[in-house]
Amino acid sequence: MFRWPQTRREFWREKINGNARRDAEAIGFLLDVGWRVGIVWECALKGRGKRPLPEVIDSLSLWLSSDTKQFCVEGQWID
Repeated sequence: MFRWPQTRREFWREKINGNARRDAEAIGFLLDVGWRVGIVWECALKGRGKRPLPEVIDSLSLWLSSDTKQFCVEGQWID
C-alpha cells in the first residue's frame, strides 16, 4: 500500500528511512533484552495485497505458542 510521496521527496525519504532505522534499533534492543517481537503490517490486513484473515490469525497463533523470537506478517505482492 506504500507509495513514496511526490512532494518534498528528500524530506520524506530522510523521515521514512530514519523511522525504519529506529524501528530496527528498537527491535534489536527488545530481542537483546529477551523480548519476542511480532509485527503485523497494515498491508497484510487491508488493501489489494491483504492476506486472508484466517491465515494471519493462524500464523500469529502458531508464533505465539512457539519459541521463535521474531515474527512478521506482510501483505502479498500484487503486480
